[in-house]
Amino acid sequence: MGGVQTHFATLCEYFSKFHEVKYTSMRTDGAEPIIKKRMEKFECLNFAELSRWADVIHFDLYENFECNYSKVLAAKSIVTLVNFRFSIGFIRRSLKYHFPIFFTAMSQTIADNVKVAAEIIYSGVDTERFKPLAKVEKKYDVLILGRMRPIKNHRLFIDICKKGNFSFVAIGGTAGHFTGHVNEIEQMVRGAAKPGRDFVPGVVEDQEIVPLINQARVAVVTSVSEGLGLNALEPMSCGLPVVAVDNGGSKEALGSDNLCGMVLDKSTTLQDFVEAIQKCMNDKDMQRNARERICTIFSMDKVFDGYSKVYSKICGER
Repeated sequence: MGGVQTHFATLCEYFSKFHEVKYTSMRTDGAEPIIKKRMEKFECLNFAELSRWADVIHFDLYENFECNYSKVLAAKSIVTLVNFRFSIGFIRRSLKYHFPIFFTAMSQTIADNVKVAAEIIYSGVDTERFKPLAKVEKKYDVLILGRMRPIKNHRLFIDICKKGNFSFVAIGGTAGHFTGHVNEIEQMVRGAAKPGRDFVPGVVEDQEIVPLINQARVAVVTSVSEGLGLNALEPMSCGLPVVAVDNGGSKEALGSDNLCGMVLDKSTTLQDFVEAIQKCMNDKDMQRNARERICTIFSMDKVFDGYSKVYSKICGER
């Protein structure tokens, strides 16, 4: 289950309390069952129907609709989430087809990367759900959270675990796992897990994820790039320090003062990762700081407030 899909499902659930919300999806064959289940309560329209019905259309990947629906969208208020795949050329083409588009970004890192003026509305965490659980036993030294695909760099995670002799839990599985397919990354992770010590549960149900996170001592983010990953924010909300590669959004998530964990350069050695994890593993101050940072900066209340202001602004300007 990807972070962006989770983000939009959460927005739908919140704003449906105050407004009528409907949605469309260009692809349903690759949709995670967990997301499908969360979206069952909302009416799904095809894009032409949605474009006629909606006052505001909020895209996660606007380029999917750029050419095919440019005329249909011409009179609509558009909010679109920018990501690392965007380019100046794409944005200029988009503005030629449709004006105005209101750009948002989940981090300043992303906005700076695509060189577009965007409202920064961070990825949010439900801090009432993702929280420290005092009675949960710490079974694993380290945790990695996220779908098993190349960008998450599970190979580096496993190498770190071997170097430091760390027990681990790896939450997440192959994209499209529900078809029965297991990719070579998941096979590698499962092959590295030692029976009785490590745990590779694959994709888990919503109610299972918080207890599993709480069973680890440190979260490790080895991703090649992250705009502002929930794979750092959700463990931090549960009181876990994070050791992360400097992959774009890590410093924005953790801060630059090493109070919630450590951000390491991409050229850092395995031994440096091991020492950073050992330093963070039982640091009570880091545990407390991680939780406080999420509650202060990245709570869902701040996300909802940010998007409420965006929607109200563009509706008021039409």
